[in-house]
Amino acid sequence: MPTHGHDRSRLPSHAFADATGPLQTDLSAYVMAAQWTFKSGSGDDALDVSRDDVIPVLEACRGHLRDVVVRTGQDSLLSMVWWETKEDAERAAADLAPVMIRHLGPLLRKMERFHGPVAYERLPRGVAHERLPRGTAFFDRQAAPLGW
Repeated sequence: MPTHGHDRSRLPSHAFADATGPLQTDLSAYVMAAQWTFKSGSGDDALDVSRDDVIPVLEACRGHLRDVVVRTGQDSLLSMVWWETKEDAERAAADLAPVMIRHLGPLLRKMERFHGPVAYERLPRGVAHERLPRGTAFFDRQAAPLGW
């Protein structure tokens, strides 16, 4: 398996064994992503507010499949949310806007949104979309233990 420029000798042997399954192309999911930049020193607060006040509302929205938040810097996050359909994503965006403005607005410096249908996705070998629990990122250790 290609290591894409990584020194394989420095990684555990299981890191490359069965790491990805077949390419999934028959997906109808829709993803909304956002790059969030918060005021200096407020990244931890934004993460806490997101976890405590925004995510519970998000998970209750119709069509929500799963989500992931990546810390990209001290005061920045990348969020990705998978939806069953584009319509579900648009309805949720409208429902979530006031919640996010109320809770994250005071901390926010800027936000850039991206969205579109999933073109393809690789899942860890042996993990099917149907078996992923709602709210689970496809690389979640619970969904596909890789031993990392």
